[in-house]
Amino acid sequence: MKKMCLIGLLGLFLSGCSEYPGHLPADSVKMSYKPAWSDSINPEILLGGDCHIDSINENPGEGLQSHTVRRTDPALKISGWGAISVKDGVVASDIAIALKSASAQGTRLFATATKKKRPDVAEFFKNPASVDTGYIVAIDLSDVPTGKYLLEVILHKDEKNFKCQNTSKIIVKK
Repeated sequence: MKKMCLIGLLGLFLSGCSEYPGHLPADSVKMSYKPAWSDSINPEILLGGDCHIDSINENPGEGLQSHTVRRTDPALKISGWGAISVKDGVVASDIAIALKSASAQGTRLFATATKKKRPDVAEFFKNPASVDTGYIVAIDLSDVPTGKYLLEVILHKDEKNFKCQNTSKIIVKK
């Protein structure tokens, strides 16, 4: 019996504790009032760019449904792809996820995403330069106020910021 318990504990240790409720993944990021590439709390953000929100917490990322999350959840995991122009292979130098408050002030919180290779996007749009369009982020929500938010993909290149048309609804609860 002791041997079985030790094997079970070893399995938990090797798999890491970050995936269990109440624990944040080691690579999760906190949200801030300004994007990592800007000193401005309210940078100008133009509508533009091409993107897709593939998944939110392993569920489809876009659509009419809202995604409800709790501040105590391990992390808000988001993945997809974004480019200034995916067809022309103009990739963003930085990608962030923004949560824009549905309140009257419309405050935005930003989390910098990690860029990933997306050969499927390059193949679909028949442009090898579009391989560098992927993003992934795990967001620590512990400091995010409860409320309704619009999730936006923000693209940055050459001192310009663009938000994609594709969005999703996020509800943050206690």
